[in-house]
Amino acid sequence: MVVSKIFKNKVIQYVLSRYFTYFIQFINSLFIAVYLGPFYLGIWGFINLVLQYFTQINFGIPYSVNVIVSTKKDDKAYVEQVFQNSIFLTSVLSFLALACLFFLNYFDLNLGAKYNFNEYLPLVALIIIGNYFIPLLSNVLRIYGKIGEIAFAQSILPLSMLAVSFFFKGPQLVYALIYAQIFSIVATLALFIYKLDLKFRLTFNWKVSKYIQRRGLLLFIYNSSFYLIIISTRSIISYFYNVSEFGMFTFAFTLGNTVNLLLSSLSFLIFPKVLYKLSKTTNEEGISFLNKIRHSYIYTSHFFIYILIFVFPVFLYFFPKYNEALDAFRLIGLTIVLYSNTFGYQGLLLAKEKDKLIATISASMLVLNVVLGFVFAKYFALDYSLIILATTVTYFTYIFLLGYFGRKLLEQPVNFYSLLNDVFPIKLLAPFLLVTSMVILKTPSLMYIFPVILFVAINYKSIAEIKKTIRQIIDNPKIINI
Repeated sequence: MVVSKIFKNKVIQYVLSRYFTYFIQFINSLFIAVYLGPFYLGIWGFINLVLQYFTQINFGIPYSVNVIVSTKKDDKAYVEQVFQNSIFLTSVLSFLALACLFFLNYFDLNLGAKYNFNEYLPLVALIIIGNYFIPLLSNVLRIYGKIGEIAFAQSILPLSMLAVSFFFKGPQLVYALIYAQIFSIVATLALFIYKLDLKFRLTFNWKVSKYIQRRGLLLFIYNSSFYLIIISTRSIISYFYNVSEFGMFTFAFTLGNTVNLLLSSLSFLIFPKVLYKLSKTTNEEGISFLNKIRHSYIYTSHFFIYILIFVFPVFLYFFPKYNEALDAFRLIGLTIVLYSNTFGYQGLLLAKEKDKLIATISASMLVLNVVLGFVFAKYFALDYSLIILATTVTYFTYIFLLGYFGRKLLEQPVNFYSLLNDVFPIKLLAPFLLVTSMVILKTPSLMYIFPVILFVAINYKSIAEIKKTIRQIIDNPKIINI
């Protein structure tokens, strides 16, 4: 009975499909790392770095549509108008991206010369355009409950990449992976447009487009600045270190991001509900809601990363050429999991229309990260694996600023103790500092079981509450408004 209820649950179906997809991505990462080797993995990592830059420079169009539609979804006529104007704006954005790439190529600016990037540029341009439209359509489908279509589309890319990984190696595999991305984009766009309840057409209304862009600009600064933090760290490493070292870092980062991807499958579903609920609640209701969602999400994230850090050396046993990436992986994992501590508060600030505040915070953190990363690489000449510490410091600062302004908005105490206990309680901080110390002290891999034991020992009540929340979702999937 329970098993039947689980597999009929839309939330569980989606999350399991994402876990399957991320498992395939994880296997992909291993095969790609083996068949490319550190040098060509560095080239593949640089191509993805360029794609991420262009994907983030979207002027906030998908973010704006996500927020507007999430809060106005009952007014379908208005939603359709917003959506069609966003199609027009995204088309303009695609033209600007192509113009930028043409400029770089025409004036021979040697973008990524040591990575032979110009060789791949025309194909990369096609992927960039597709990557502008997919998040926009995905956000709209998600809000209207088209979760199955999104899950299916999200599985196409890793499966395509897995398929080509068996047949190509070295430089041929780089091209095969690019073509796999293009195929996945075409298939995804075809499916999304077919399943849309809204008419897919270009419409330009000055008032609506201006509102989308005005709201989107601040959201763009916020989202892009935040995601560019980790991208800028990778950029610094790609510039100051050789191709093979960047390949090592790419390998560690790809695997270290696994936990973030796993947890994002659930946050992806509940984010529209978070925005909608926080926009309607009183301070007292907002505090209760925030505490509940933050607790389950953050504690689960930290628990998973300590388990992954402990078992990671097992994978390196089968991939000895990447043994050098072990410490980089551990530090990247610790840094990435800090992102989970921001969950809830950024939704609160967005729901209360504090777009300018959160954009200012994110932009400031991006500047801090670039300065720290540059100093660590240029003047301290740290090992490439330690450059991620710039992002660790940046994320810590970001977490405390979000917590400070979030608690102030809810009229909660903002002294140091109350703030620390909220954004990074000692039950999370203790295992985090233990692992960090172990990495610095070069502790043997088997010793990393102790942070897992420590986490379980001091957080057993929280783990029990998480199990209770999971049970509630199984019994009542409407709890997150699918």
